[in-house]
Amino acid sequence: PAVIVTPPAPQPVPLPTPQPAPTTPPEPAKPSRFGAVVARLKEIEGGYVDDPRDNGGCTNRGITIATLRDWRGNPNLTCDDVRALTWDEAVKIYRTKYWNASSCDQLPCGVDWEVFDIAVNAGVRRAAEFLQTIVAKYDATIAVDGIIGPLTLAAVSKVPPAQLVEMLWTERMEHYKSLDDWTHYGAGWKNRADGVKAEALQDLSLSKA
Repeated sequence: PAVIVTPPAPQPVPLPTPQPAPTTPPEPAKPSRFGAVVARLKEIEGGYVDDPRDNGGCTNRGITIATLRDWRGNPNLTCDDVRALTWDEAVKIYRTKYWNASSCDQLPCGVDWEVFDIAVNAGVRRAAEFLQTIVAKYDATIAVDGIIGPLTLAAVSKVPPAQLVEMLWTERMEHYKSLDDWTHYGAGWKNRADGVKAEALQDLSLSKA
């Protein structure tokens, strides 16, 4: 006769051990300062321009035609589309492609504004490289790779914010002076950098009050 093998009984699944309730509430996330700083940017950038000496081409509200084409995924956009750009759409572009891309919500008060404005004016990658060049002087493990990630943010937290603001201004000015357009645009670039630095230091001072 055939031998009948009885399968083993299923083993009971142990219940997870309940975790103790935290004794203190979690630290609240830092409120985003994007709304406040993008309002400042609106005053800086102004409206539609198409300066033949500007390599960025036609620009409106600080958004170049190349940026708008990339944002909308349409390489056939024209300067008429740039001219028609609304501030509401510009704000969405600034938050996604500049503020979030530069991890500004994770940066110290004041430093966030300066990094954001550099990203808008000189490029997201360059803003990250400026910041990384600075913190690498304090932490040799930081690579200047143009991406503000967890390692860069951890290194940023070890440098006094006011010092970061001043050193970012220096990196920014050295970059501007290296450009062929410095003789034409230099005064305006310096005024912008000076104003943003002053506001960043004021933000930092008020955050400690």
